[in-house]
Amino acid sequence: MSEAKVMTFDEAAGEVIPFGPHKGKKVVEIGSTDEGLIYLDWVRGQDWTHGNINTAVKFFLDDPAIVDDLNKALSERKKAKE
Repeated sequence: MSEAKVMTFDEAAGEVIPFGPHKGKKVVEIGSTDEGLIYLDWVRGQDWTHGNINTAVKFFLDDPAIVDDLNKALSERKKAKE
């Protein structure tokens, strides 16, 4: 079993997404909007992502400041649907 790659926040933020509607964009670019954070949260929950992308998205979203932003975005989305 291989170990997960250790990354810095800057490395995680600079990782480029190679698929989907944000193909070619850096994690930090996607994460600069509420909808982008929600998308990254969705990516994190997918079992088909792997390698550096999986590690980068998880590392990025686990940063304390990003956690706060993501929680706010999810809360606002929930309120908008009510």
